[in-house]
Amino acid sequence: MKLPIEVWLDNQNLNSNIKELFKEGIICYKASAYRAALLFSFLGFQSEIKDRILRAEKPDNINPHAWENIKKNLRKEDGWDNEVNECIKKSDDQKRIFTITEDLRQQALFWKYRRNDCAHSKPNIIEHSHVEAFWSFLYSNLSKFVVNGSMESLLGKIRRHFDKNYTSEEADFSYLIKEIPTSISTPDMETFLQELDRVLKEFRFYGYIPEREINFWDQLINLGSPITEIATEFLKGQTDDSLLLKIIDRNPKNMLYFYGSDPEGVRNLWRTKHSRSEINIYSMLDTLLRNNLISEIDKNEAFEHIINNSDKLDADMDGDTFTCLNENGFFKTLKGRLFGEFSLINNFEWGNKNRDIVIKYIISFGLDNEIVSCINDTFSSQNHAYKLKDSLTYFLSSSPLKESYIEICTQLNITPTGNLGF
Repeated sequence: MKLPIEVWLDNQNLNSNIKELFKEGIICYKASAYRAALLFSFLGFQSEIKDRILRAEKPDNINPHAWENIKKNLRKEDGWDNEVNECIKKSDDQKRIFTITEDLRQQALFWKYRRNDCAHSKPNIIEHSHVEAFWSFLYSNLSKFVVNGSMESLLGKIRRHFDKNYTSEEADFSYLIKEIPTSISTPDMETFLQELDRVLKEFRFYGYIPEREINFWDQLINLGSPITEIATEFLKGQTDDSLLLKIIDRNPKNMLYFYGSDPEGVRNLWRTKHSRSEINIYSMLDTLLRNNLISEIDKNEAFEHIINNSDKLDADMDGDTFTCLNENGFFKTLKGRLFGEFSLINNFEWGNKNRDIVIKYIISFGLDNEIVSCINDTFSSQNHAYKLKDSLTYFLSSSPLKESYIEICTQLNITPTGNLGF
């Protein structure tokens, strides 16, 4: 079983060298070498702060010469850690690098002294509780160490990346996604998302949402807590849900972020939103059903509503999705709509568009009295879906089910219709 620090580390966008420092600390912790564990963990913290400063643009409140000196000191092999401590300590408006509370500055200073206890063999006792407390400090506060002006800088980079005059449409933007957790503090995240939305809309063409914008949001909402929660609530709060639906269409598992704890939202999704989107209904149902987001009492209603309001039902789905839908009763409902009372195959337009799903059903589940009776009655009439008739005629002519069809007609005391080639 993973330690909380290991779970946390898996969800952090830290470079590999910094992650290795934390992993060394974890190894020491497990070996009960608590001084070494705290040393490596604090070194990981300092290294991440150093990395954030070096990657940041100069804050407006910092003198250019002073900024260059800070970066120069951070690049030195000796003494860079002292420069990190100084950067954290600065609280004067003209010099501060991080907009953090005085209490947080003092907490960081406290852990610097505990690190010194470890490094200089001071008599203070360092136990597992000290290491765990420092890790708790990281869980709560690492995201707050954001360099002043980072939001404006990151938005500028994003604007330039999405401007085709400067950057190819094929260029990878993952480096920008990785900057978000370290450039935007949690309290500023909603403001950042509002500005991000405004920037990305600059590159839409007559309202068309480009693939790059959809992909960017898809990656953003998968950054993990708390960004995922803030971003999904932001998108759900937009009056125009076109972008939200395209994000779900790109990755149906994103539904769990948007509607995992929102039963009303789930119902609204399958009753109204799906018909206004390009969401694959089978992937949508598969995700909702596997995660118990459609209640037992709502399943049949959901299936009927989707079938009745889908212009065309795709016949293609992967095996796992087919199994999930079958186990939850989707195909039982589909059979009722295809071959039961008010049969959909008797609807000229619907039957022609959906001939593939009719054939798919028969291949998957075979024929029975209800199906044969409905098909024979429908195509005995001269007014029928001729494309569906042609598909059924071709299918039955080369299928072992042709004999089964004739046998069932005999049992029902009806004559196989000549319109299907009998």
